[in-house]
Amino acid sequence: MFDTWFSLYYTKTLRILVFLSLQPVEPIKRLPRSHCLSALVAPVFQELKEQRCAGAFGSVQELENAFSLAEESSPGITDQLISHLVQRVQRFSSAS
Repeated sequence: MFDTWFSLYYTKTLRILVFLSLQPVEPIKRLPRSHCLSALVAPVFQELKEQRCAGAFGSVQELENAFSLAEESSPGITDQLISHLVQRVQRFSSAS
């Protein structure tokens, strides 16, 4: 009895998998990553790692990974962050 049940289950599962494999697959649309991440932030992280940054290599790596994860979930977030940082620096420097 178990053999019969297993055979039916296996056959049905196989049919479903074949059906799904024949369905057209749409490519995943990925939004472009922030330009600032590749042009500004990643090179700074690389420089910090090359300088050994007083033994903080692991922390720099964690921060770099956090930026990458944030960019994966919210493409463009690094551009927004850098833009806001630059605006604040400009405000503080003009107030001085």
